[in-house]
Amino acid sequence: MHAASSNDFEGLLLTNFREVQVEEDGSTLNVLLHSVYGLDVTLYAPNWVTLKDAIEAMQSYHISLLSLTEPLCALLISNLHGLGGALDVNALSSRCGPDALVW
Repeated sequence: MHAASSNDFEGLLLTNFREVQVEEDGSTLNVLLHSVYGLDVTLYAPNWVTLKDAIEAMQSYHISLLSLTEPLCALLISNLHGLGGALDVNALSSRCGPDALVW
């Protein structure tokens, strides 16, 4: 976990508490943690909002988007084919910065 985030998940990993509270909902956190551990999240079939929220959370926790797992990238790319999907992915990419979502 420490290696994945350059700010120790906004300092959450620096506490001595066994439990921490995060702003993300369970679905978003599930996608984020699967990505950090390199696990396939496609089994859970997250929707676009969950994927977008997970990517944005990764940015706030300083997790490199260049290390996104292949299944997560495939889910993002699959959104391109839906109504407005290309605009959604493009907007997310522009918020993440240049080359952040380059596959």
